[in-house]
Amino acid sequence: MKHYLIIFLSCFFISCDPEENDLGPNFIDPNPNDVEIRIKNKTSYLLDSVYINTSGGESLYGNLSLFERSSYSSFRFAYPIFNIKFKVAEKKFSYTPASYDGEEKIANGKYTLEISEIDTSAISFSYFLNED
Repeated sequence: MKHYLIIFLSCFFISCDPEENDLGPNFIDPNPNDVEIRIKNKTSYLLDSVYINTSGGESLYGNLSLFERSSYSSFRFAYPIFNIKFKVAEKKFSYTPASYDGEEKIANGKYTLEISEIDTSAISFSYFLNED
């Protein structure tokens, strides 16, 4: 019986290499070259149900308080103009590009979409896409 125990322990210690078990971090970004966009509310209004569609994906950011910034959402690609929708005090705001003809995709990286200058009577707003 001692021989079996010695053989078992020998096999166990030979097969276990501590360096092989230390794999370190194992997170691998499945899309390392994505466009990442976050929203910054540069207004004095609460933005409800903020949504964008870049043609390379879509994301619902939810609600953004006054001067709040969202977390990033990833998109396969994005054009410098894209579909934006949100509500302010139950009034619907949106921008939909007529076409992407002549537009080039933006470079992969991180961007902040700043929403500003909301006019609730004219239902208009301004936005700027800035590279971070």
